Amino acid sequence: MFYAVCVSECPQSMMDDLSGNYNDKCKTNTDIPSCNAATAKYNTEPQMGYCVPTKEDSLEAYNMIKEELDKQSGMGQYIVQLKASWEAIAIMSFVTILISLLYIWLLKWITKPLLYVSMLIILLCFLVMAAYGYMVAQEYEKDSDDWKMAMAGAIFCGIVAVLYAVCICCCWKNISLGASIMECASEFVASNSRIVLVPVIAYILVVPIFVMWTFVAVHIYSIGDVTFVEN
Repeated sequence: MFYAVCVSECPQSMMDDLSGNYNDKCKTNTDIPSCNAATAKYNTEPQMGYCVPTKEDSLEAYNMIKEELDKQSGMGQYIVQLKASWEAIAIMSFVTILISLLYIWLLKWITKPLLYVSMLIILLCFLVMAAYGYMVAQEYEKDSDDWKMAMAGAIFCGIVAVLYAVCICCCWKNISLGASIMECASEFVASNSRIVLVPVIAYILVVPIFVMWTFVAVHIYSIGDVTFVEN
């Protein structure tokens, strides 16, 4: 990817004065202004449209590329980190499917309790934050900036908690209806657990597209800024 250039044939490493140059058999760009100025550090052979090091030189080239990627930021670091963590990613992908299946199975019994407990936890969180802000305000001198900030936070959380409680009370019938609808929906999902495979299948179908996009992006990136040279 560094100082890439299009060539008519893959170059070979040479130990004489030519030092593996391309002998005017390349298409120059901003990185390679002259074919004879470019050098090949390894013997290369064509692979999938690229000139890659031969099997004998591959290990040395791989170590050099890995070292360069370790020094880079952005995409290079992402590739290195992905290589180091692919096992954890694969395991968690499988575990996620199992968790989804377990959650769908539990929805038969916990839909309404989960909804009501979530609403109660949200209300308690606002009340706790209001109480905490008030307690923090007592540690500062009255009318100081810190006291005002802590009291403002406590009052804001308290008002939100009150409004939230009023909203729950006024809309209780609608909330109960919504919980019943969620319960019916959860029973449908539990009885048709195969739908959990839809995102998995969609992900698998996207993989070839992503591979093709990566392949094309690498080719485009490696071209550099091509300059037209008249023959």
